[in-house]
Amino acid sequence: SCDSLHPAASNRAMSKAANNTLNKRVPQNPKYANVKSRLDTGASVTKFDEHLDKLRTDYKIRKDEIFRRIKCNTFAQLVLEVADAQESILAQSFEDEAAAGGAG
Repeated sequence: SCDSLHPAASNRAMSKAANNTLNKRVPQNPKYANVKSRLDTGASVTKFDEHLDKLRTDYKIRKDEIFRRIKCNTFAQLVLEVADAQESILAQSFEDEAAAGGAG
């Protein structure tokens, strides 16, 4: 009958109860399932995973591709820019040849 009054037994019982309370999971409310923390705690695995998911949805990337895909309009603009640059370089070289030929 002295065991129930023993302080060590009482502390063990209390620590078991506290341990169970601390290990309980908080019930999830579906109403708040889409709510995220506004506190920025820095880099984390979950943020990195979200970033990768965003990249996968925004860009169609395959493992064997080296470069990122671009839209047709962007490609057309790049082709026009390169063509203009080549035209100006070609025109400059003709002018340089004409100046060199006329001077010599």
